[in-house]
Amino acid sequence: LAYISQKVGQQGEKHIFVDCPAIIPSYNRSMGGVDLLDKMGFSYRFSNRSKRWYIYLFWHTLKISAVNAWFMHKRILQQHKRPPTSLREFLSELETSLILLNKRPPGRPSIQNVTPFKIVCLNVPRDVRRDSKEHWPTWNAKQNRCKACPGGYTYVSCAKCKVMLCFNKDRNCFVSFHQ
Repeated sequence: LAYISQKVGQQGEKHIFVDCPAIIPSYNRSMGGVDLLDKMGFSYRFSNRSKRWYIYLFWHTLKISAVNAWFMHKRILQQHKRPPTSLREFLSELETSLILLNKRPPGRPSIQNVTPFKIVCLNVPRDVRRDSKEHWPTWNAKQNRCKACPGGYTYVSCAKCKVMLCFNKDRNCFVSFHQ
């Protein structure tokens, strides 16, 4: 058996010694950080509800990560001899920075941020068009205008030429383009 000192009274005026198993002082010496992490993690709970169990795992992991980041932030501030921020202030700053991370500035978009369209050269040399080798129709997920006829839309393109061409019972631009 071991003895633990406990404070008694409202201001902790007296110390009394209580009998306890020897494992408890060992536990108290080594597990203080884990208990502190749990205590700080439950100080400010997220108001989240879900019917899926893995969402709770995500929120718990996020909460533990935020508390660990606060401990590291606090340690760095103490090394630089600056006053540490409270957990509540740190979580507020963290939330604000995560919300504003990908927020677009108000107003019209900048010309510099616009990505240019991919320009594809559709002018296929005549000798490549008419060589009769490996010109196979391929199906595309996106519908585009036919290269040969002005008003036609098609899902078919040539595998070699990379040109959209009609290939149906009414129009066969695929054959006429390669002749």
